[in-house]
Formats: sequence, C-alpha cells, structure tokens
Amino acid sequence: MPGDGRGIAAVMHNEDTSPTVSVTTPPATGLPWGMTRGVSLIELLLVLTILAILLALGVPSALAARDRALVALHAHRLATAHADTRLAARLAGARAELTVSATGFHLREWRSGAFAPSWSRPGPAVDAILLSGPTTPMTFDSRGFMLGAGNRTYQLSRGGTSTRVVISRLGRLRILP
Repeated sequence: MPGDGRGIAAVMHNEDTSPTVSVTTPPATGLPWGMTRGVSLIELLLVLTILAILLALGVPSALAARDRALVALHAHRLATAHADTRLAARLAGARAELTVSATGFHLREWRSGAFAPSWSRPGPAVDAILLSGPTTPMTFDSRGFMLGAGNRTYQLSRGGTSTRVVISRLGRLRILP
C-alpha cells in the first residue's frame, strides 16, 4: 500500500534473464507518496486571495468602530470636565470657569478676586476629533449652576460618527447620537 512504509515491489521481466524483484521504499520525509513539505503557487494564491477578501470586509468596520469609541470617549471626557468644574465650584464655595476647546479643557477657579488656573486636560483634537460649539467659558456659581447663557450644545465628530453633548443651565448633561 502506498505510504504505509512497507515499500512497493515491482517485478521486472528481462528476455535474457529470469524475472527480478525490485523493492522501492517511500521517501524519508514520512509523507505519503508524491507529497512534499512545501505549498504550491496555486495554494498560496488562494490563501492570499481569501485574506485580501477578509481584510477588505473587516478593515472599514474596524475603523468605524474605532471612530465610534473615540467620539464616545471624548464626549464622556467633556461630561467629566463639566462635572468636575461644577463640583469644584460647590466645594470651594466660589465661582469656577470651564473653557472647552478642541485642544483641551481648562478649569479656572475664583481665588482672591481673580480666576486662577486649576487644571487642564487634553481635548478631542489629540485623537483627530472635530469639536464645534460655543467658545465662551462656562462659569458656575458657588451652588454649581451655570451663569449666563442657557443651554450649550457641543458636537464631536470623526469620520462618519457624530455625537452631541447638550448641557443645560441647571447642570443637566445629555449625550445624544
């Protein structure tokens, strides 16, 4: 039987002599007859074609998922900066001001009759996210209520993904698709 390691016997007939028996043994690779350890060009091209099709289907959806995750992350960072600023105003019993820009979120607290910088955090521009909305600072009184204008809406977008963050004057914050 081919490939079982026992070899194949072949009988050769010569006209001058008596029949002789020749035994052929399988190759030392341990593979069945006719097999080699490599791959053919057709097999390689087939595998590469399948990989190309899978990448063509998977890469756009993976990039869209990354965009959704980054936009959601920065919407929550904006919400956190807003909550931290309200809390700083209430804890200090004085005004606090939050400046929102694409490059960063900046808190300034009222100390000795003037606003002094307290902290800064990176904004959505670090992940190539576009931020649109009011550029004037949000000022909170000692009770944590926003002074001045009413609701504010910020839009964060990257690729085909967009999210709105709506902040009410009383401090309610909503993240909308």
